[in-house]
Amino acid sequence: MLTRRTLRIAVGVFAFAMASVVATNAALGQTTYFREEIAAKQGKGPAVLIMSGQSGPDSRRSYARDVAALGYNVLLVDGNDMLSRTKPAAQNFKDAVSSLLASPNTTSKKVAVIGFSLGGGAALAHAIGQTEIISGVLAVYPFTAWIQNVDGLVGRMQVPLTVLAAGADTYNNCCMIDKAREIEKAAKAKGAAFEMTVYDNAEHGFDLTGRNYRHDYTRDTWKRTEAWLARAHADTGK
Repeated sequence: MLTRRTLRIAVGVFAFAMASVVATNAALGQTTYFREEIAAKQGKGPAVLIMSGQSGPDSRRSYARDVAALGYNVLLVDGNDMLSRTKPAAQNFKDAVSSLLASPNTTSKKVAVIGFSLGGGAALAHAIGQTEIISGVLAVYPFTAWIQNVDGLVGRMQVPLTVLAAGADTYNNCCMIDKAREIEKAAKAKGAAFEMTVYDNAEHGFDLTGRNYRHDYTRDTWKRTEAWLARAHADTGK
């Protein structure tokens, strides 16, 4: 039977061991973050990286499984690890893409990136300029409040970008339609590959269970996602 003193010692040893692992990883230039690979229905398929919003990966696990059921090899990550002031977000994103491409279950040479809310902001921050490894970006009501220079963002845009925006989104002023329209205008002026669908009456998280849920919009976004995935991985036959 564990005494309180024994339990305190055990917890202390565990904390020290975990701190040592983190320190070692940092020294080796490695990063630690949440990741869950979900193999394609038939075992292998083109690569899709899915980045959750601030609520974390649990809310997107069912969606990730549905994408895998279409025949894609999916890596689900936490958007909080991919866009952060306190974590090595850019390195985490780079590692996630690299590990997904290196997976024995991946059949494509590029990754299609899907990001929701905070994860959509991470996709805009890290993915839109990497044509050598990213085939396309789909951002669903993306976090855009961090973008101060829209022209600068669009100037980096080399990868086709599709945005599914919530027209009535006022959540924390993070994902406002006005900023999405600014990006759209700048992208069109530059001639960048950009598409946007606006769900006029949709609020933030309209595809998640809760008061903002809209079945009609959720069904439409899924149809558009299927078509987008087929385009993003057209060179793989998917």
